[in-house]
Parts: sequence; structure tokens; C-alpha cells
Amino acid sequence: MNTIFRSLHDLGLASWFGGAVMGITGLRGAAYSGADSVARKTGREADGWSAWSPVVAISAGAHLIGGAGLIVTDWDRHQRRPEVMRTTVIKAAVTGAAMLTTALQGVVGKRLLQAEQDAESGEQDAQRHAARLRLQARALDAATPVLTGIMVVLAAREGELQRPASAPLQAVADIGSSVGAQLSDAVDDVRDRLGGAGDSAKQAKQTAQHMLQTVTHAVAEPVKDNVDLVRDKLHLAS
Repeated sequence: MNTIFRSLHDLGLASWFGGAVMGITGLRGAAYSGADSVARKTGREADGWSAWSPVVAISAGAHLIGGAGLIVTDWDRHQRRPEVMRTTVIKAAVTGAAMLTTALQGVVGKRLLQAEQDAESGEQDAQRHAARLRLQARALDAATPVLTGIMVVLAAREGELQRPASAPLQAVADIGSSVGAQLSDAVDDVRDRLGGAGDSAKQAKQTAQHMLQTVTHAVAEPVKDNVDLVRDKLHLAS
């Protein structure tokens, strides 16, 4: 089922974006060629957009159905990962804007066709009105492919967020974690050994001092006794 939703999502968006680009390039270029009046050229362009309108409606509908299905089937990931939810919300907002510009293209296009026909009478008010509508129509024609192009980029971003971390990068991360743990254990072992060696050295020092005191006492006492004996004899002799 997920494959069906993704197919509807991608095919609908591809058709929507491609048709919008074709409209402002090929359709407009073909409609405004030749030496006909502006009203007639605008009429040809309007006829082209009218023929395209059912297709774009189906394309946008398929994209919406596919996108909604993907959100429902993947809702757990949206809740677990804030960046996925954020991307989906932004894409939904851009999709709404693209639907609005697409709908307004048809409305403004019809008004522009009528205004161009009225402007052929030469009245300045009618010509100014037609010029304003022409600017609006051109802005809407340009906005739709820009918005749908942004949707393509956001859809690609959503696809990237669905991928797990690549195997090589994950392997490097695992190796780094293992080496880090081993280094930490080695440092702790060296610290323990150095601490034990310090305790042993301290104990050996204390033992040596004790032995030195014992030897000194053992040697010094007889010497002292002999010295005292000699001093006493000398004192008696005097």
C-alpha cells in the first residue's frame, strides 16, 4: 500500500510541476507567436490552460491523496523525529500555496481574456485594467512552478529522512566507540597500576627507614657503652 501512495504522490507532483513549467514556456510562446491581436493571442493561451485544467486537477488530487496516505502510514516516525514532522508541515503549507495559485490562474485568466477583448475598443481604463490583470496572471503563472519545485525538493528531503544511517558511516561510528571504550579502560588500568606502584614505593620507604633505625640503634648502643667505659677509666686514672 505504501508503494501506491508514494506513486500517487510522486507522479501527481511530477505532472503538476511539469505542466506549470510547460505552460509558461512552450504554451505561452506558441500562443503569442504570429501577428494576431493581443486578445486573440490571449485567447489561444487561455484555451491551452483550459485544456490543461482537468489534468492539473487530477495531478494535484493524486498528489494530495498520496501525501496523506504516506503521512498516515508513517505517522509513528513523524512523532519520533521532529525534523520529519517539521519538513512535512512546511511541505503541506507550500502545497496549499501552490493549490491557491493554480486555482487563481484559471480565475485571473478568464478575467484577462475578457479585459483584453474590452481593451481592443481603445478605452484607456479598459487597457489599464487589462495591463493589471496581465501582471497578475504572469505572477501566478511563475509562482506555481516555483512552489511545486520547492515541493519536489521537500519531498526529496522527506525521502532522505526515511533512510537509515549508511553502513560505512555506522561502521566508522561503531569502531570509534569501541576504540574509545578500550582507551578508557587502558587509562583506568594504568592509573590503577600507578596508584598501586605508589603505594608499594611508600611502603618500601617506610620499611627501609625502620630497618635503618634498627641497625643504627644496634650499632650505636655498644659504641656508646664503650665510649662511656673509656671515659670512666680515664677519669679514675686522673
